Amino acid sequence: MITNNSISSRIKHLRERLNLNQKQFASSIGVSPGNVSDWEKGRSKPTTSALTKISTTFNISSDWILLGHGPGPGEYEFTSGARIKGILREFVKERTPSYNANEITQQQINQIEELLNIFMELDDDSREKILQIAKAKKEGRSLEQPTNPLTEIYEGLNNNEKQQVLQFMKFLLFQRGTGNKD
Repeated sequence: MITNNSISSRIKHLRERLNLNQKQFASSIGVSPGNVSDWEKGRSKPTTSALTKISTTFNISSDWILLGHGPGPGEYEFTSGARIKGILREFVKERTPSYNANEITQQQINQIEELLNIFMELDDDSREKILQIAKAKKEGRSLEQPTNPLTEIYEGLNNNEKQQVLQFMKFLLFQRGTGNKD
């Protein structure tokens, strides 16, 4: 039973419920025992990555750890959707000053989950291309189309040289149209 409803007390409750000391708990999530001690004493809070690791390692909702909402340890195992929603809420909270926990809809959760599933099935090159597209979209720019070597050469010419190239191309098109193969 938790006597104080805080992140620190919920982390300690979880660790004790698992019959782990601070060193064992820390080792299982890849942090130092000092981090766990600081969390339990309320000196600091777990980072998003630590929270995610706690949630996935011990199958506990990050909403329960952060807010006390939902099932605690041993109450029942939650679905992966609840885990993802909790992780996403914390992710958004860290990046958005005016965060509202209800801003993430179930449709967005489903879209993100589908996107992650597809992303993980792709090869490395395809994942890199997807990241480039997403970054370009975020920055409001379009991805540059592969350039044609002839276009690059043409762009490097001065105006007089460009005129000569255009005249030559017109000549070639004329020759082609008349059937003159000389």
